[in-house]
Amino acid sequence: MVPHLPDLDEDTTPSPDPSGDAAPFDLGPVTGRPVLILHGLTGTPWEVRPIGARLARAGYRCSGPLLGGHESYEALRTSAWGDWAASSERHLRALSGDRPVAVIGFSMGSLLALRLAASAPQQVSALVCMGTPLVLKPYQRWGIRALGHLARIPGLDRLTARIAKPARTDCSIRSVAAQYPGFDAFPRSSLLELLRLQACVRPLLPQVRCPTMLIHGQHDHSAPVSNVQYAASRLTNSSTTTKVLSRSFHQIAWDVDAEACATSICAFLETHYPPTKTAS
Repeated sequence: MVPHLPDLDEDTTPSPDPSGDAAPFDLGPVTGRPVLILHGLTGTPWEVRPIGARLARAGYRCSGPLLGGHESYEALRTSAWGDWAASSERHLRALSGDRPVAVIGFSMGSLLALRLAASAPQQVSALVCMGTPLVLKPYQRWGIRALGHLARIPGLDRLTARIAKPARTDCSIRSVAAQYPGFDAFPRSSLLELLRLQACVRPLLPQVRCPTMLIHGQHDHSAPVSNVQYAASRLTNSSTTTKVLSRSFHQIAWDVDAEACATSICAFLETHYPPTKTAS
């Protein structure tokens, strides 16, 4: 069931330019403190580019790679969550060198970011998780598992292999939703891998020690907003910040609260991971 979507006045609703590049990005001064920014499942660096651009203006060096398995739909169909995780680890090592890094993740990318923070505490100094899908709604979990069972029935494998994304449920701004450059469907296999990644990451939450920000859209139809409280109650560090954007869907870097999203993330990092000071 597709949820009701508000009729927004696109002429008066503030929003970023949705025609941005879907390619990987490296923004900001080379000498800036490094920030790794990870996109979501079936997505591209476009999903997080506005955050990278804002932080680059603040003096950070922001890297937004294309995660492994996302080079094409076929590549994603044949990849596993371990491939996505290994890709995030490679990008962290490449960006870090011998310096600490801040990691920002969106959606599935936030699960990878949590995993990095738990497994490499010496490398991850600050963490921002956007639209984190640690736990899906019961009907979502049931539906994904049902697809896995149907795939074992002769004749149904092909019919259930590709799951179309509901139109306009990720962003409330029509013009942005229409120009989304990611895949228009989920491979059934990648949804099952997402459940496996969730099961891996949830027990790791108490091991995340760095300052962490959880930021989420109130009307997120992909990852329920209840994930904010779920994560906050299991993170044991003393510097966990939460923020719920009252008007946004899942794509919070592009939705109607985009400015508040970027400003909040920038303020969080400036407190817990200040940008490099440049000589005047």
